[in-house]
Amino acid sequence: MASDADIILLPEQDYDMDVICKKAIETIDKKRYAIVVTSEAAKEQGKDETILKMVEDSYEQKRYGGVSEVLAKAIEEKTGIETRNIILGHLQRGGTTSHVDIINASLQANYALELLINEQHGHVVGVDGTKLVKMEFPKTRGVRQIDMNSNELIKLAKDIGISLGV
Repeated sequence: MASDADIILLPEQDYDMDVICKKAIETIDKKRYAIVVTSEAAKEQGKDETILKMVEDSYEQKRYGGVSEVLAKAIEEKTGIETRNIILGHLQRGGTTSHVDIINASLQANYALELLINEQHGHVVGVDGTKLVKMEFPKTRGVRQIDMNSNELIKLAKDIGISLGV
């Protein structure tokens, strides 16, 4: 929502390409462009997930990737409107680190080393407010689901006219 998105696609709800194209056309008629934000795990109704590769010996085996390219191509083919995609993560990787970033990273690295030296394995370190914390690394991955009926941000998105692709 902070990105001024007109359409937001999430993995919790398969999207309908016709609904997306209709919303894109309506939006472009009003403001000359439409912004579609998508999770890499979002998928079209009746289609398979867009998986870049599988890594069998990894905790998170599926590596999603390419959904924005697939989506942009489909929107352009269905509407005739020039469509471009950008992967925000590529933009966010740059930038100059600040002194706070460097100090934070040093503190967390030192804490992680202390845990290893004290033979406390299987933890992830982080910061909670100003306090260093350790969390046990989960053995299995639980399902991360947003309740599409009760989540306040989902409700707000709908209330202000953002399409969720259905």
